[in-house]
Amino acid sequence: MALLFNHVGTNNLIGGASLIEVRQRGRKIYSAIKAGGKQSIRKLAQATALSKSSVQRYLQGWSKRDAHPEAHFWETEAGQNWLGRLIFAVLYEFGIQGGAGGEKLSRFFKRIHLEKHVGVSPTALRRQLGQMEKLLGEYQRLHEGQQCNGGKPREVVAGADETFFNDLMILV
Repeated sequence: MALLFNHVGTNNLIGGASLIEVRQRGRKIYSAIKAGGKQSIRKLAQATALSKSSVQRYLQGWSKRDAHPEAHFWETEAGQNWLGRLIFAVLYEFGIQGGAGGEKLSRFFKRIHLEKHVGVSPTALRRQLGQMEKLLGEYQRLHEGQQCNGGKPREVVAGADETFFNDLMILV
């Protein structure tokens, strides 16, 4: 699953730059602000080796995202890792396993105040679910191939056991 999680997380593109690169630039700026306090855009750009326009774009976006107390955590590396794991788990457990649709998942993410930090529109979530379903098939084929490459096939021994609850038969 880690392979699937990492592939899903890095496969999103924003204007030619991967989502990971965008997040790393944001973390760099956020860390510089935390370390040096309030600074001018020029000083932040020098401290992070980024352009002034990148720093300014980040600060404008941050002012919109900074609406809830937990927003600061999502800007850290640990917060972004946890956020990615949370989104993956919710999409897998409730979207794929539970059959929840994009609209319901979108409402859930909005209720926990994530709409400013990740794309939670029903369309984006449906696209992500489709990508995850495709990758799950690839993941399954990869592991089945690894099991078959071991040489000898596994033997399966089936046995029957009866229960006394409405005369159900359980195959063990």
